[in-house]
Amino acid sequence: MLYKNCEDTLLSPLIERAKSFFIEDIGIDVVEEKNEKCQNEILFFYHTSIIALSGGIVGYFLMSYEKLILEKTADSFVYGGVDEDEKEEIIESLADEVTNIILGNVLGSFTINGVDTNTTPPIQVAGISEILIFSKKETISLNINTSYGKVLLAFSADEIIF
Repeated sequence: MLYKNCEDTLLSPLIERAKSFFIEDIGIDVVEEKNEKCQNEILFFYHTSIIALSGGIVGYFLMSYEKLILEKTADSFVYGGVDEDEKEEIIESLADEVTNIILGNVLGSFTINGVDTNTTPPIQVAGISEILIFSKKETISLNINTSYGKVLLAFSADEIIF
């Protein structure tokens, strides 16, 4: 078991920042949220970005995006036209950038008993090994449904220092 109030303490600030990012920064309406505790697997969407955590919290945070929401986000970041190849590269890098922005903006919330939480740079999840990282641990996940598709936020902790 992760620990009592894990959703409130760890996932809530990430959810709130993700919602404010899409609503205020990108102009995408959030329609619904759905919390789930997963034991076996997480179904990823079009692009998935994962960040490893160490220090006060040892574990993983990921965000997975349906393609349309990344396309809308790309349109907000890019002015003028781009060809489809360039747009695909932008979309791939945006999955990492948005995940990094959201986690980075709330990282101060993860200082536990004076121990900071450190992160790795975000990486694209590709293949079964990354999926198994989550399937061996209890994972809290949440789907945010927007007017442009779904975003999955997931958190899995090996250790939390108290």
